[in-house]
Order: sequence, then C-alpha cells, then structure tokens
Amino acid sequence: MDTLRRQLPYLFMEGLCLREQLKDLKLASALAELKGKSLRLLWEKPIGWEFKLFSSVLADELKLDQKVKWDLAYGLKLGRIIDLGELPQVVQWAGQKLNNIVGLVQSVDPLVNKALQEAFKEPGVPGDPELIVYVARTIAQVRRELLMWTIDFNCTEVRPECKRLIVLISDFSQNVIEQLESIPTRLDEEIRKVENALHRGEKYEGNVQVSISIPENKELSAEFERLMKMLPQLL
Repeated sequence: MDTLRRQLPYLFMEGLCLREQLKDLKLASALAELKGKSLRLLWEKPIGWEFKLFSSVLADELKLDQKVKWDLAYGLKLGRIIDLGELPQVVQWAGQKLNNIVGLVQSVDPLVNKALQEAFKEPGVPGDPELIVYVARTIAQVRRELLMWTIDFNCTEVRPECKRLIVLISDFSQNVIEQLESIPTRLDEEIRKVENALHRGEKYEGNVQVSISIPENKELSAEFERLMKMLPQLL
C-alpha cells in the first residue's frame, strides 16, 4: 500500500505533464479527447504505433457500450413495445430489418479495406492518427447499431405463427458483433508476435483478416417462404 501511495502522485503528475505537452501540438479535437494508453501511444509513437493506436481506441470505444451489451444479454425491454399486428405487417417489418443489417455490414468493408489502409499508410510512412481514430470509433458505432438492432426484437409483439421468424432474424447479428469485438484482441496478438520476432532478430509479417458477412440461413429462408404462402389467404 505504501508503494501505491508513492506511485499515485507520480503517475498523476506524469499524466498532467503529458497533457500539457500534447496541448502544444494543437491536436484535432478528436485526438485531444483520447485518454490513457491511446493518448500515450499518440505522444510516444513507438514502432507500429498506428496499429497499436487503432486497437487501443477501438477497445476503449467498445467498452463504452457495455451497458447496451448487458441490456441485450438479459433480454431487457427498455423501449416502447410495438405490436406488429397481422402477418403482412410482420413480413414487411422483418424485411426492413434485414435491409438495415445488410447496410450496417456493408459499411464495415470500406472502413477496413479502404479508410484504415489509407490511415496506416505505406511501410515507412507515418500514419494518419486522426483517420485511425475515426475508423476505430466508427467501427465501434457500427457494432453499437448492431446491438440496438438486435434489442429491437425484444420490444416487439407478434402472432404465434411469426415468432420463429423473429427469433431467426434476431440471431443474424451475433456473428457480426463477435467478429467486430474480436478485432482488438486478434490485432494485439499479431503485434506481440511481430515484436517478439524483432526481439529475436527475425522477420514476421502480421496478418489480421476481417471478413464480415451475414451467414446464409436456410431455415430462415424456409420460414419466410412458409409465411409468404399464408399471405394470399389473409389479403
């Protein structure tokens, strides 16, 4: 405990000094808001800082939505309960939800395969920290939208014959959410492998592939087909 008492003032002052030094750099507002590990990486810029900064910011942003994760995990109904009514309305709502998640998933591709590559720059060229932070925060935003997209299903009431359809669609987001959440851990593992190789005087080419897609679901297709056959009888 005595050691901790001695260290805390030092760490506090060190943090204040670091912030004062960063003020002199006149950082963009998005970068000035960084804290902890991310802020230090931006200041010190060690080897591979671009990848470490992206991983750190993304991890921090994902943690901000822990409450939403718990809301979903415990099946809370915090929003207004919506009765979707008859089968035609249920099918229409379900179709719109599918369109929404397709749009969210498609948004990840240009972020990872275009914006992030531009942010990291070519080997030997310093990265763009502002763009790195933008990509990390936007990916976290996509994940949050996916969580909220899933929570919507907890706040719906449907006819008994439509409940299976709702369950099948709501499961669509799980794989995508898990893939996005795994990025910091997977990237950190590759960074450690690179650092260990450099320490041994060896070469190691890190590789983290992000493949985000909505899996094909034959059961869902069959359920949609079953309900669509029922529509003419109700119209």
